[in-house]
Amino acid sequence: MTNEHEAMVTDMEAAAARAKEEHKAAIAEASEENSKLQKGLEAETDATTAFAEELADANALLEEERAAASKQLEEERAAASATLEEERAAAFATLEEERAAASKRLEDERTEASATLEEERAAATKQLEEERAAASKRLEDERTAASATLEEERAAAT
Repeated sequence: MTNEHEAMVTDMEAAAARAKEEHKAAIAEASEENSKLQKGLEAETDATTAFAEELADANALLEEERAAASKQLEEERAAASATLEEERAAAFATLEEERAAASKRLEDERTEASATLEEERAAATKQLEEERAAASKRLEDERTAASATLEEERAAAT
């Protein structure tokens, strides 16, 4: 039994050595797989970090563009508001000038019409005065003639 025992021990030792080699090989393979996974994880982490940085840069750029667009819109609104105010003021000034010119024209026309009416009134008054004087002279002449005729008729009757 010793030989059998020794053969069994030798087989067991050989099996243990094979198991130890297989275990080493499995550990080496697992270590290599772990190393590959670690490298893959690091690559994924680097890619995620790069993406996060790109995303942060894109967000910062978008914020800058939004702020610039907002500022430009505000400047354009302010410029448009100022332009509208200038146009309103100019239109108001033009209307005021037109109103003043129309008022002056009306005053000039009123003054001219008043002067014309005064001239016509004076001419009519003069004409009426002349007609009254002529009528008064005619009446005086007729009265004088009638008085002379009466005197003649009286003298002839006596």
